[in-house]
Amino acid sequence: MFNAAQFEIKSPSALLLLASIVSLFYTIDKKRRYKSSRNPKGLPLPPGPKGWPFLGILFDMPARDAWVTYGEWSKVYGMQSPH
Repeated sequence: MFNAAQFEIKSPSALLLLASIVSLFYTIDKKRRYKSSRNPKGLPLPPGPKGWPFLGILFDMPARDAWVTYGEWSKVYGMQSPH
């Protein structure tokens, strides 16, 4: 049986290496799971302006006269008006 009290790492660099390896595998696994859960069928994203990570198109959103910007985007990205 494994007893954690008997497990000892004598070198701080070995502990740092172990922590780095565990962190790397954790990060790779989280990225893989996030990517597969976000778009499980691999479908393409809808057309629109390219966004920034975590911020999206926050800085592209119009403060005034939003319909003008959305009209321009519909011409650029090919979306048709429902009317």
